Amino acid sequence: MKAAVHPEMRFFVERPHVSYSHADVPQGQWKIVSPDTVGGWGGISAVAYFFARRLRESVHVPIGLVQNPWGGVPAETYVSDDALRPLHDFDAGIAEVARRAKEGGKEYGNYIMH
Repeated sequence: MKAAVHPEMRFFVERPHVSYSHADVPQGQWKIVSPDTVGGWGGISAVAYFFARRLRESVHVPIGLVQNPWGGVPAETYVSDDALRPLHDFDAGIAEVARRAKEGGKEYGNYIMH
């Protein structure tokens, strides 16, 4: 951790909250990767740190990671339906969110827990 001095690597730690609808502005804070920020609660995960470090070394651009270590967060939270559709991996989730919206239900719900 003492060697984690990377001013061009930042990570955003999202504040935990329960939400069943879209939020345009997530709550949290950006942190510069440093010995003071990488360890302990609220620090960057080791996997994310080594991924970002290797990516930074290979592409030579500043890196920013979003860290949301709270279980049950679907990909739809961070990426639009239009961006996810070509992948086809998220078709069922997108369809379920659309079905719930059509019925006037909550945008996101416990269906992701199953």
